[in-house]
Amino acid sequence: MIDRYPCPRCGRLLNASGEGRLSDGRTFRSFQCTECTDLHEFDHGPPRETPYTFVVLEDGTLFDPHAEPD
Repeated sequence: MIDRYPCPRCGRLLNASGEGRLSDGRTFRSFQCTECTDLHEFDHGPPRETPYTFVVLEDGTLFDPHAEPD
């Protein structure tokens, strides 16, 4: 498993913050960059900045849930 990975936005080397498994059996590690943020809307209250969060598959590729399947 990949324990460290550079942020795709700023290049800062990050430690993994979690892990999981996709429905097709592939495993992944999740990472959060507190230097890079995203604005998210929640059910209550105004939008808030959250750490940029991304997932890296076991083969070292970034997982984009919005990409078209192969």
